[in-house]
Amino acid sequence: MIKGIKDGCNKVIWHDDSQIVEMNVRKFYSEQRRRAEVRLNGGNKGVRKLEGGLSPP
Repeated sequence: MIKGIKDGCNKVIWHDDSQIVEMNVRKFYSEQRRRAEVRLNGGNKGVRKLEGGLSPP
């Protein structure tokens, strides 16, 4: 999933995912809807949060 998120953000949020310096990845189990949550810290540009639901398998 991480690779798909990184590749999907190429040329949208960053030029290339090789620009990523650090990642903190966590996995949570829940009975609620499936989702992926991405928080971006752009240094002096602040933190942005992106959230999207995932389709069932």
